[in-house]
Amino acid sequence: MLLLQIWDPIGVTEIDHDILDPTKWGEVEGWEAEYDAYIPAVTELLHGPDATNEIAVYLGGIRTRNMAVRPRPEDDRRAAEAIVAWYEQAYAP
Repeated sequence: MLLLQIWDPIGVTEIDHDILDPTKWGEVEGWEAEYDAYIPAVTELLHGPDATNEIAVYLGGIRTRNMAVRPRPEDDRRAAEAIVAWYEQAYAP
């Protein structure tokens, strides 16, 4: 759900307010599966030398190709920065 919380190019959280409520996760179907499908690639990119840029490009591709919405590289970059910051905080030595 981290990805959906910080990167929501089609406004899923505006359509389905319950999706971010952990007590409702058993009832919410569909949206989380789509966003969860992107996590393995993001996780792999986190280990690269230029993780922020690579994740931003990856998210931008999903936004424009998979979701068919207009490019917003600044939003993709902010999301990538947040993902990398979370990862570094969560897994800092």
